[in-house]
Parts: sequence; C-alpha cells; structure tokens
Amino acid sequence: MTEADHARVRNKFQLLARCATTRSAGKPHDTGTRRSERDTNQRAKALMPLVDVSVARGEDGKLIVSLINLSPDTSARVTTNLEGTASGRIITGPELDTHNTFDNPERITPAPYTARSRGGELVFDLPAKSLVVVTID
Repeated sequence: MTEADHARVRNKFQLLARCATTRSAGKPHDTGTRRSERDTNQRAKALMPLVDVSVARGEDGKLIVSLINLSPDTSARVTTNLEGTASGRIITGPELDTHNTFDNPERITPAPYTARSRGGELVFDLPAKSLVVVTID
C-alpha cells in the first residue's frame, strides 16, 4: 500500500466520528443519597455506547464495516460520511438469548441488509440487539 492508500484508510476509519452514543446528562452523583438498583442500572445504560463499530479493508480493496447495536431494547441510527452503497447481512432475534437448536436450527438466520444513502451519506438503521456486516461499494 502506498502512503496515499494508508491516508484513505485512515480517513475511512474516521467515518463514524458522528456515531451516536448515549451519555448521561444527569447531575453529579450525590454521595449523601442512596441510589436504588434501578437508578444504578439506568445510569450504567446511559453511559454505555449504543453501537460498536469495526472497519477493515478486504483483499479487493473494499471496506467491510460491522456494526453491533448493544442495546437490548433501543434501535440506533448511524450516519456516516461514506458515499456509495452498502449491502450485506443482518442478524437479530426476539430475545437476547435467542439461539438455534437441533430442534429449531433456523430460529435466527442472517437476512439481507442495505444501508440507505441520504445526501451523499450512508445511514445505517440498526434494530435493537443486532449485528450488521456490510461491504461498501
């Protein structure tokens, strides 16, 4: 790879700089107040990033992007500065622990997925508890 190729890859890795993450907007913790377990769980959820992203370049030079929505109950939208088309596969299930068994080997299966293009940007709409892997053309 040339230096120009490396620069293009570095720029592509910055594609998700605007990736939405949820942050707590609450007041600082008051040490004189006992928080309930529910409050603590809600605060932890608010501090956890909603989407985890990984980007790689395939042998053919195309970008491969994987996005995981970590939330068990909230969908997420990721807007990127990428242009082109993104198609691949998505996998999700009705519950966090949904899995295939010998009795039901097709309970969850990968399905086709395509990102939307909006004003020259690729937009990924991710259902709760989902994994998406796409190739950018």
